[in-house]
Amino acid sequence: MRCSPILLPLSLAAALVATRGVAGTGPTECRDYRGKGQIRVRLQPDLPLKAGETPNELGCRIEQVFVRPDRMLLNMDWFGLKQQMLAQGSIEQIYQPTMGMVIERKYLNLNKADETPILALQTSMVQCGRLLREAKSAHPVGKEKVLQYDCDVIEADSKEVMEKMGDLVSPGKKSALQNGKIKAWVVDGYGVPIKLEIFTTAGNLAASLSMEDLQFNTGVKPEELKLDLPAGTKKVSIEVDLAEKDWQQKMEQDLRKAVAGLSPRPRS
Repeated sequence: MRCSPILLPLSLAAALVATRGVAGTGPTECRDYRGKGQIRVRLQPDLPLKAGETPNELGCRIEQVFVRPDRMLLNMDWFGLKQQMLAQGSIEQIYQPTMGMVIERKYLNLNKADETPILALQTSMVQCGRLLREAKSAHPVGKEKVLQYDCDVIEADSKEVMEKMGDLVSPGKKSALQNGKIKAWVVDGYGVPIKLEIFTTAGNLAASLSMEDLQFNTGVKPEELKLDLPAGTKKVSIEVDLAEKDWQQKMEQDLRKAVAGLSPRPRS
Protein backbone atom coordinates (compact mmCIF):
# COMPACT_ATOMS: atom_id res chain seq x y z
CA MET A 1 0.00 0.00 0.00
CA ARG A 2 1.31 3.41 -0.89
CA CYS A 3 1.69 6.17 1.66
CA SER A 4 -1.53 8.14 2.16
CA PRO A 5 -1.59 11.91 1.43
CA ILE A 6 -1.36 12.61 5.15
CA LEU A 7 2.29 11.52 5.01
CA LEU A 8 3.24 14.44 2.72
CA PRO A 9 3.89 16.87 5.57
CA LEU A 10 5.60 14.09 7.50
CA SER A 11 7.84 13.30 4.56
CA LEU A 12 8.79 16.94 4.12
CA ALA A 13 9.47 17.27 7.80
CA ALA A 14 11.85 14.36 7.67
CA ALA A 15 13.52 15.82 4.59
CA LEU A 16 13.97 19.19 6.23
CA VAL A 17 16.44 17.93 8.77
CA ALA A 18 20.23 18.12 8.59
CA THR A 19 23.36 19.36 10.57
CA ARG A 20 27.02 18.98 10.99
CA GLY A 21 29.37 18.60 13.89
CA VAL A 22 29.72 22.38 13.85
CA ALA A 23 26.54 22.69 15.91
CA GLY A 24 24.83 21.07 18.83
CA THR A 25 27.87 19.13 19.98
CA GLY A 26 27.57 20.07 23.65
CA PRO A 27 27.78 17.56 26.48
CA THR A 28 24.05 17.30 27.31
CA GLU A 29 22.52 13.94 26.33
CA CYS A 30 18.94 13.85 25.07
CA ARG A 31 17.51 10.82 26.88
CA ASP A 32 13.92 11.72 26.01
CA TYR A 33 11.85 14.63 24.76
CA ARG A 34 8.26 15.79 24.31
CA GLY A 35 7.42 18.25 21.59
CA LYS A 36 4.44 19.90 19.91
CA GLY A 37 4.55 21.93 16.75
CA GLN A 38 3.28 22.65 13.28
CA ILE A 39 4.35 21.81 9.73
CA ARG A 40 3.48 24.17 6.87
CA VAL A 41 3.88 23.18 3.21
CA ARG A 42 3.50 25.75 0.41
CA LEU A 43 1.85 24.21 -2.65
CA GLN A 44 3.39 26.56 -5.23
CA PRO A 45 6.36 28.14 -3.50
CA ASP A 46 7.86 29.68 -6.66
CA LEU A 47 4.59 31.25 -7.84
CA PRO A 48 4.82 35.05 -7.43
CA LEU A 49 2.23 36.52 -5.06
CA LYS A 50 0.19 39.59 -5.84
CA ALA A 51 -0.01 42.42 -3.34
CA GLY A 52 -2.09 41.36 -0.36
CA GLU A 53 -2.13 37.67 -1.31
CA THR A 54 -1.20 34.96 1.19
CA PRO A 55 0.64 31.75 0.21
CA ASN A 56 -1.44 28.65 -0.55
CA GLU A 57 -0.39 26.29 2.24
CA LEU A 58 -1.17 22.98 3.86
CA GLY A 59 -0.85 22.76 7.62
CA CYS A 60 -0.31 19.80 9.92
CA ARG A 61 -0.07 19.75 13.71
CA ILE A 62 2.31 17.20 15.21
CA GLU A 63 3.18 15.86 18.63
CA GLN A 64 6.24 13.71 19.31
CA VAL A 65 7.41 11.76 22.34
CA PHE A 66 10.82 10.07 22.15
CA VAL A 67 12.72 7.76 24.49
CA ARG A 68 16.20 6.51 23.75
CA PRO A 69 17.35 4.44 22.06
CA ASP A 70 14.58 3.90 19.52
CA ARG A 71 11.08 4.35 20.94
CA MET A 72 8.97 7.04 19.29
CA LEU A 73 5.31 8.08 19.32
CA LEU A 74 4.09 10.48 16.64
CA ASN A 75 0.63 12.08 16.53
CA MET A 76 -0.48 14.03 13.46
CA ASP A 77 -3.57 16.11 12.74
CA TRP A 78 -3.92 17.23 9.15
CA PHE A 79 -7.13 19.27 8.75
CA GLY A 80 -8.88 16.94 11.18
CA LEU A 81 -7.48 13.77 9.57
CA LYS A 82 -5.57 12.15 12.42
CA GLN A 83 -2.86 9.53 12.42
CA GLN A 84 -0.62 7.90 15.03
CA MET A 85 2.68 6.08 14.59
CA LEU A 86 4.54 4.07 17.19
CA ALA A 87 8.07 2.75 16.74
CA GLN A 88 9.53 0.16 19.10
CA GLY A 89 12.86 -1.26 18.03
CA SER A 90 12.33 -2.92 14.64
CA ILE A 91 8.52 -2.82 14.88
CA GLU A 92 6.34 -0.01 13.55
CA GLN A 93 2.61 0.42 14.12
CA ILE A 94 0.44 2.92 12.24
CA TYR A 95 -3.12 3.80 13.24
CA GLN A 96 -5.46 6.00 11.22
CA PRO A 97 -8.95 6.25 12.78
CA THR A 98 -10.64 6.62 9.39
CA MET A 99 -9.26 3.20 8.39
CA GLY A 100 -10.27 1.67 11.72
CA MET A 101 -7.26 -0.62 11.97
CA VAL A 102 -3.64 -0.81 13.07
CA ILE A 103 -1.01 -1.72 10.49
CA GLU A 104 2.04 -3.36 12.04
CA ARG A 105 5.30 -3.91 10.19
CA LYS A 106 7.99 -6.11 11.71
CA TYR A 107 11.28 -5.35 9.98
CA LEU A 108 13.89 -8.09 9.60
CA ASN A 109 17.59 -7.33 8.92
CA LEU A 110 17.09 -3.70 9.86
CA ASN A 111 20.87 -3.32 10.08
CA LYS A 112 21.13 -3.90 6.32
CA ALA A 113 19.16 -0.75 5.47
CA ASP A 114 21.08 2.44 4.62
CA GLU A 115 18.39 4.48 6.39
CA THR A 116 15.60 3.35 8.69
CA PRO A 117 12.32 2.68 6.83
CA ILE A 118 10.40 3.37 10.07
CA LEU A 119 8.54 6.62 9.45
CA ALA A 120 8.17 7.66 13.09
CA LEU A 121 11.93 7.35 13.66
CA GLN A 122 12.68 9.32 10.49
CA THR A 123 10.95 12.31 12.07
CA SER A 124 12.67 11.99 15.44
CA MET A 125 14.44 15.25 16.27
CA VAL A 126 17.38 13.19 17.52
CA GLN A 127 17.55 11.53 14.10
CA CYS A 128 17.35 14.97 12.54
CA GLY A 129 20.30 16.13 14.58
CA ARG A 130 22.33 13.10 13.47
CA LEU A 131 21.66 13.85 9.81
CA LEU A 132 22.69 17.43 10.35
CA ARG A 133 25.99 16.38 11.88
CA GLU A 134 26.67 14.08 8.92
CA ALA A 135 25.84 16.64 6.23
CA LYS A 136 29.13 17.77 4.65
CA SER A 137 27.51 20.90 3.23
CA ALA A 138 26.22 22.05 6.63
CA HIS A 139 27.73 25.26 8.01
CA PRO A 140 26.80 27.80 10.74
CA VAL A 141 25.24 31.10 9.70
CA GLY A 142 24.44 32.58 13.09
CA LYS A 143 22.92 32.17 16.55
CA GLU A 144 19.36 32.86 17.71
CA LYS A 145 17.11 32.16 20.66
CA VAL A 146 13.99 30.06 20.00
CA LEU A 147 11.57 29.52 22.87
CA GLN A 148 13.86 29.33 25.90
CA TYR A 149 16.80 27.76 24.05
CA ASP A 150 19.99 29.20 22.57
CA CYS A 151 20.33 27.80 19.06
CA ASP A 152 22.96 27.50 16.35
CA VAL A 153 21.50 28.40 12.94
CA ILE A 154 22.72 25.94 10.29
CA GLU A 155 22.40 25.83 6.50
CA ALA A 156 22.88 22.76 4.29
CA ASP A 157 22.19 21.59 0.74
CA SER A 158 18.76 19.96 0.52
CA LYS A 159 19.97 17.50 -2.15
CA GLU A 160 22.53 15.97 0.20
CA VAL A 161 20.03 15.55 3.02
CA MET A 162 17.06 14.32 0.98
CA GLU A 163 19.06 11.67 -0.82
CA LYS A 164 19.90 10.14 2.54
CA MET A 165 16.23 9.87 3.39
CA GLY A 166 15.48 7.51 0.49
CA ASP A 167 12.58 7.37 -1.98
CA LEU A 168 9.98 8.63 0.49
CA VAL A 169 11.38 12.15 0.60
CA SER A 170 13.68 12.23 -2.43
CA PRO A 171 12.90 15.40 -4.43
CA GLY A 172 13.74 13.88 -7.81
CA LYS A 173 16.04 15.28 -10.47
CA LYS A 174 13.50 17.85 -11.75
CA SER A 175 12.22 19.01 -8.39
CA ALA A 176 12.47 22.67 -7.45
CA LEU A 177 13.92 21.49 -4.14
CA GLN A 178 16.79 19.55 -5.72
CA ASN A 179 19.29 22.39 -5.47
CA GLY A 180 17.65 24.31 -2.67
CA LYS A 181 18.79 24.92 0.89
CA ILE A 182 17.76 23.72 4.32
CA LYS A 183 17.98 25.97 7.36
CA ALA A 184 17.84 24.56 10.90
CA TRP A 185 17.81 26.07 14.37
CA VAL A 186 19.66 23.52 16.53
CA VAL A 187 19.38 23.64 20.32
CA ASP A 188 22.80 24.29 21.80
CA GLY A 189 24.05 21.40 23.92
CA TYR A 190 21.42 18.89 22.74
CA GLY A 191 22.08 18.93 18.98
CA VAL A 192 18.33 18.73 18.31
CA PRO A 193 16.54 21.01 15.78
CA ILE A 194 13.66 23.08 17.11
CA LYS A 195 12.85 24.90 13.88
CA LEU A 196 13.37 23.94 10.22
CA GLU A 197 12.91 25.65 6.86
CA ILE A 198 13.40 24.28 3.35
CA PHE A 199 13.84 26.48 0.29
CA THR A 200 13.46 25.90 -3.45
CA THR A 201 16.27 26.32 -5.97
CA ALA A 202 14.97 29.86 -6.53
CA GLY A 203 15.36 30.59 -2.83
CA ASN A 204 11.66 30.64 -1.91
CA LEU A 205 10.35 29.06 1.27
CA ALA A 206 8.69 25.70 0.45
CA ALA A 207 8.04 24.18 3.87
CA SER A 208 8.71 24.74 7.55
CA LEU A 209 8.48 22.97 10.88
CA SER A 210 8.29 24.98 14.10
CA MET A 211 8.15 23.44 17.55
CA GLU A 212 5.88 25.45 19.84
CA ASP A 213 6.85 23.44 22.91
CA LEU A 214 9.89 21.21 23.41
CA GLN A 215 11.03 19.68 26.71
CA PHE A 216 14.12 17.52 27.22
CA ASN A 217 14.80 14.77 29.78
CA THR A 218 11.46 14.90 31.58
CA GLY A 219 11.67 11.26 32.66
CA VAL A 220 9.40 9.74 30.03
CA LYS A 221 9.00 5.99 30.57
CA PRO A 222 8.91 3.64 27.54
CA GLU A 223 5.59 2.13 28.62
CA GLU A 224 3.97 5.58 28.40
CA LEU A 225 4.34 5.48 24.61
CA LYS A 226 1.34 3.66 23.17
CA LEU A 227 -1.34 4.12 20.53
CA ASP A 228 -4.69 5.56 21.63
CA LEU A 229 -6.94 2.79 20.32
CA PRO A 230 -10.68 2.27 20.84
CA ALA A 231 -11.77 -1.16 22.06
CA GLY A 232 -12.09 -3.74 19.31
CA THR A 233 -9.64 -2.10 16.90
CA LYS A 234 -8.40 -4.67 14.36
CA LYS A 235 -4.72 -5.16 13.53
CA VAL A 236 -2.90 -6.55 10.53
CA SER A 237 0.74 -7.58 10.93
CA ILE A 238 3.35 -8.41 8.29
CA GLU A 239 7.07 -9.14 8.27
CA VAL A 240 9.33 -7.09 6.01
CA ASP A 241 12.75 -8.55 5.18
CA LEU A 242 15.05 -5.67 4.25
CA ALA A 243 17.64 -8.15 2.94
CA GLU A 244 15.37 -8.86 -0.04
CA LYS A 245 16.06 -6.75 -3.12
CA ASP A 246 12.39 -5.99 -3.81
CA TRP A 247 11.29 -5.67 -0.17
CA GLN A 248 9.16 -2.58 -0.80
CA GLN A 249 7.11 -4.22 -3.54
CA LYS A 250 6.70 -7.40 -1.51
CA MET A 251 5.68 -5.37 1.56
CA GLU A 252 2.90 -3.64 -0.39
CA GLN A 253 1.65 -6.97 -1.75
CA ASP A 254 1.66 -8.63 1.66
CA LEU A 255 -0.09 -5.64 3.20
CA ARG A 256 -2.85 -5.65 0.59
CA LYS A 257 -3.44 -9.36 1.22
CA ALA A 258 -3.50 -8.88 4.99
CA VAL A 259 -5.99 -6.00 4.77
CA ALA A 260 -8.17 -7.91 2.32
CA GLY A 261 -8.22 -10.82 4.75
CA LEU A 262 -9.98 -8.63 7.33
CA SER A 263 -12.85 -7.82 5.00
CA PRO A 264 -15.99 -9.91 5.65
CA ARG A 265 -16.66 -12.46 2.93
CA PRO A 266 -20.02 -12.24 1.16
CA ARG A 267 -22.47 -14.93 2.10
CA SER A 268 -23.14 -17.59 -0.52
